[in-house]
Amino acid sequence: MIAAFFDIDGTLVKCNTQFELAREFFRVRRLPAQKIMRLLWWFFLYRMDLVKETIGIRRHFYTLVSSLGEKDLGVIVEGAYLTSIKSRVNQSMMDAIRQHKLRGHMVVIVTATVGNIARKICENLPIDFCYATELHIANGRYTGEWKG
Repeated sequence: MIAAFFDIDGTLVKCNTQFELAREFFRVRRLPAQKIMRLLWWFFLYRMDLVKETIGIRRHFYTLVSSLGEKDLGVIVEGAYLTSIKSRVNQSMMDAIRQHKLRGHMVVIVTATVGNIARKICENLPIDFCYATELHIANGRYTGEWKG
């Protein structure tokens, strides 16, 4: 079987999904403005190609979501998807995915995007597998740890 692999940020969608998630946290006032501003500043530096390393900011962001419940993060992810991510799905990539599916190819997403967002994007698309960064949950709350 032939497989076609796609990323999400900048490929399947024309945005940085983690930036959009941070904006949604700010919009719904779930995190202090100072912490959101730190994230937005880092995204600006990253976009300007002034910083390459992403582990530190991911660690910071994932720590910010620690203690949120699964439902709480789900509502925030849904808001980010509906307000800013859904409209940025890259139609040329959608055409490519459809062509692969017509040829009987398996379509796989491999991304550093948070799994909650990746699954939301993929749920209405003909995607066979989605491999993303998964946030660890203990007792129904996010811990700030991740794998992927």
